Amino acid sequence: MSGPGLVLVLDGPSGVGTSTTLAALQEAWPEVRPGPLLDVGVDHTLTSFGPELGRWWDLIEAPESTGDAGAHWGPLGRELVRSIPQVAALWARAGWDVAVDHVLRDRATATELRDAVVDLPHLHVGLTCDPVVLEDRARSAGRDEAADLRASKALAELEAFGGVAQRDLVLDTTEMATDELVREILAAVAARLRG
Repeated sequence: MSGPGLVLVLDGPSGVGTSTTLAALQEAWPEVRPGPLLDVGVDHTLTSFGPELGRWWDLIEAPESTGDAGAHWGPLGRELVRSIPQVAALWARAGWDVAVDHVLRDRATATELRDAVVDLPHLHVGLTCDPVVLEDRARSAGRDEAADLRASKALAELEAFGGVAQRDLVLDTTEMATDELVREILAAVAARLRG
């Protein structure tokens, strides 16, 4: 591989469609770049715990004592989140194209991510959605006793979305189909690589 890879940051609240969009982007990636688009997002980081994830959950994601609906990183989760941009930057410096599929819950996380990739080719894409649609998606994700919690968490993340980070491109998944999102993102990637 010659030169650094591109870091594609894809963020948005839970249930907005980042994982679905990223999977479609990985499939379409050869249209703009040779080689794979590697996913170093938070979901893959959590699955690296294997079947023992539940044992560590209170250290990864802790409820806030104030009782607000947003989820908060526990001590282990905070360290994991802090390491994701470093892993992405390391892989990109080795020549790999890397996607960071993330929920940016606070400015500190967004700043750490930005600082880690500032000297690399990168594109930050935010996905957003109508709150009513997002709440419905979050509730229907599992049809269990955690539906209310998922919905509250997604809405709190959506509320924080605008004030957490500056993005190069913001797309609304309310009515856009996945293939439309992918076309828009690939066009932005191609423009970034030319510029």
